[in-house]
Amino acid sequence: RRVLFRSAVGGYGRRAQARHSDVDVMLLIDGADEGALRSLYPLWDANLKVGHSVRTVAEAMIAADANVETFTALLDARLVCGNRALFDRLVQERRGMVRKKRKWLRAELAERRSGLREKQPWQLLAADLKNARGGLRDLHAMHWLDAADAIAEDRTEPPLPPELAAAEEHLLRTRNAVHAIADRPTDLYRPDQADQIAAWLGVDSLEWGRALYAAMRRVDAAIEERLAVTERSWLPWR
Repeated sequence: RRVLFRSAVGGYGRRAQARHSDVDVMLLIDGADEGALRSLYPLWDANLKVGHSVRTVAEAMIAADANVETFTALLDARLVCGNRALFDRLVQERRGMVRKKRKWLRAELAERRSGLREKQPWQLLAADLKNARGGLRDLHAMHWLDAADAIAEDRTEPPLPPELAAAEEHLLRTRNAVHAIADRPTDLYRPDQADQIAAWLGVDSLEWGRALYAAMRRVDAAIEERLAVTERSWLPWR
């Protein structure tokens, strides 16, 4: 008999979506997958962009072992609905895999960080709120490292330090405003839209922009320290 549950992953799993974010779900099955995708019809009917996969527990582990994006998505998996026992099997298997892969995760994140530093040696006025240095992806990287340690050691993940939590809130609010102004998924904060963004948020344009760039520099310094990156081209600005 087919057993199915729906798990939120990625930004949906982290409960950190913006207005036009994808809805990322994994349909976990025990047996054949006939009809599994029918549970997603209401999301498609609502014109939502759905990122999805249909996997057994074993297939989920194989996919996560081979790909860092799948691995990090699985770190954020949470049960939305369905068979709790099947979800618990996933959690148990995930713990064993994470214990073996923590060093690999750190190495992958450090390599990607080094590549980003080469592409972006300085802060840009037109800032990519998600993927630029000091953007949300850097916060995600720190979260993934903490989540992997917490999962492997069977303990609760620690919260972000207050200054990074405040930076995350600033980035998320700005990203929602950018989505609202553009009415589409985009992560680019453009100075020529600063007044519109500030009006939508109900804040002062100049002060909000200054605080945004400062928040991104704070995140940038934190992830470099976490990954032991020695070069800090933004150091004089912090």
